Amino acid sequence: MALMLPLALLVPWGVGPRSAARDVAIPMYAVSRADGPVLLDAIREIKADGTVVLGKPPDFSSDQVISLRRLGPARPAFPSGPHVILVNGDRLTGYVTGLTGERLELHQPRFRNKRPFTIPLSAVALLWFHDPAGLEEPERLRRQVLAQRRTRDVLWLRNGDRIEGTLESIDGATGTVMVSSESGTVRLDRDQVAFIALNSELAQNLRPDKPYWLAVLADGSRVSFASLRSDEGQALVGGDQSLVGQTLTGSAVEVPVSTLLALERYNGRAVFLSDLQPRAYEFRPFNDGGPSWPLVRDGSVGGRELRLGGSVYEKGLGLHSQSRVTYDLNGTYRFFEAVVGLDEQTGRGGCARIQVLVDGQPRDLGFDGTIGHEDTPRPIQVRVAGARELTLVVDFGVRGRFLWDAHNHVNWADARLIR
Repeated sequence: MALMLPLALLVPWGVGPRSAARDVAIPMYAVSRADGPVLLDAIREIKADGTVVLGKPPDFSSDQVISLRRLGPARPAFPSGPHVILVNGDRLTGYVTGLTGERLELHQPRFRNKRPFTIPLSAVALLWFHDPAGLEEPERLRRQVLAQRRTRDVLWLRNGDRIEGTLESIDGATGTVMVSSESGTVRLDRDQVAFIALNSELAQNLRPDKPYWLAVLADGSRVSFASLRSDEGQALVGGDQSLVGQTLTGSAVEVPVSTLLALERYNGRAVFLSDLQPRAYEFRPFNDGGPSWPLVRDGSVGGRELRLGGSVYEKGLGLHSQSRVTYDLNGTYRFFEAVVGLDEQTGRGGCARIQVLVDGQPRDLGFDGTIGHEDTPRPIQVRVAGARELTLVVDFGVRGRFLWDAHNHVNWADARLIR
């Protein structure tokens, strides 16, 4: 029988039962729904229309599902070795095996594809081959490069040199990269290239208006699917089954269930705050003339990914004390939820206090709002039905007899509104 828990009390760790027939662990998932408590159960089937069939009835339509998250493993860090980052934020580990015309061919070791996996070049933001020599924080550099606007392709070489022009070809057989620049055609050994940042003006919008799935894989890949279903005739329990689907870039993909850690339903009943334009953002420094900290979407204020409790999240907000951000709700949503804590990399030593205001009034979070570097992340859920506005507040903490501001890098991971 499925176990039901309120989302705000859910801790995503545990061990699933075992299949007697094969003596293998049956993956257990936390199934978040818009219309009820979280369920902990096995997934038997995902139908072509998005219906999720659990180990026990009832089934849930795609309209009800917010996410499926496997119990046990932490949410993995984004890829750090060779990988491709798409315009919509998808990240795929693997080696580029060629560029033919306007399509990039990628070998992704997790996929069971009968045909080569290809991506339109216009859907690609960044091709990462190697870390540049002497670079201490490649994660920060990737975020900075992705945020930049470019009118040409830029090749960053491992020795620090750059070449601007138009990427012409990548030959996997010979290991060469060719780019045309103002000085002529340049041919390079791929081992000389750290990464290639593509012309952002030619980028293709990959975010559809209708609902779609984001899959989180054990190797750190994040892949968006326009359609996804169980392999026909196979139940997703006790074996080596697959999900088959079509990515937003039009490639047919077969994904082993053993590597699947989460499925997120985007453009459904959940709306992430990082995808909305806030009505107001205010920041007040600890001292006059102190640094000004921005509101960061889908990242921490330290310029890195959102890291909490050993997991890396794709969506959320980064805030620093003392700040507040307000969003218009217009009575459209029923709940606000998030996982809140100090960033596990840059928030060490911090102490902050948070509040959630609904129409200007503080809501009970189940604790006093104080978060320190030694605290585990706090899952929160607040009812906002009929409310006009939502405000998130990050205030100075108190350590001993003193107000505290240092390292107050507060992550609001998975900050989202539920219709």
